[in-house]
Amino acid sequence: MRLAGAIWSEVKETVDRVFPGMGQRAKTVAYWILFTLESGGMLFILWVALPIYRKLLEGPGGYRPGAPVAFPIFIVSLMMQLSYWSKRSIRPPVRRGHNTLGGHLLLFLSRLSFIFAGANLSLLLFRRTADTTVSPFGVLVVFFASFAQFCYVRELEALARIVEGGSAGEQARTDAG
Repeated sequence: MRLAGAIWSEVKETVDRVFPGMGQRAKTVAYWILFTLESGGMLFILWVALPIYRKLLEGPGGYRPGAPVAFPIFIVSLMMQLSYWSKRSIRPPVRRGHNTLGGHLLLFLSRLSFIFAGANLSLLLFRRTADTTVSPFGVLVVFFASFAQFCYVRELEALARIVEGGSAGEQARTDAG
């Protein structure tokens, strides 16, 4: 827990150093750039990991089936995490809407995104552990990428609530209880 607190403290200090002098418009632009980076990372993970998922679904994966893509997925997941945690302190006030369909489409996209992460994780850890050799780094990458995808889903859910007419604060209260 101390490590997470230290990392969050360091990220927050860096963000506060970089963004305090920025106006609201600059923060909004920075937010959407970071959101775009995170979305690109999600698409990259889906694009790269889907062939591995299919291979594992068909049968034994063999010896370290994801080894060629483990490091790129780790780097992309790290970039997604840095984007996500940096965005949290500069989330701009998005124009509240009453677009129920748009909000539902964002929620659907968020759930669909995480279904892939959960399916990958469960297939590797519960179905193919006996007939597939994985490296400790590979397992770390699977968990790290799954967490990065989870954080992306949380961001999409917050945006969906705002688009539907609520606020990000309502989203947090809804999730908490």
